[in-house]
Amino acid sequence: MSKVKRMTIDLICSNCGDKRSLENTVDDAVEVVKEGWRNHSTNIYCPKCCETWVERNPNIELGSEKSTFWMISNRFYTELHKGAEQ
Repeated sequence: MSKVKRMTIDLICSNCGDKRSLENTVDDAVEVVKEGWRNHSTNIYCPKCCETWVERNPNIELGSEKSTFWMISNRFYTELHKGAEQ
């Protein structure tokens, strides 16, 4: 049986710099989304900055919960496979 590679990534708010560490588990990714973290493109924003998003960006929508979950999952996948092509 193969070992599961455990790793942690830091989500850093693109607006205020607040940081949230999480392990590469579905539960952790879901928890972060439920806490209110959201994305716009490849940027991530903490719950506090999401509350003021509309004031700062009146015509731009933040990503949905699903979009944010997949963006976080993609970050884990990218980190896990860095250098695998070499």
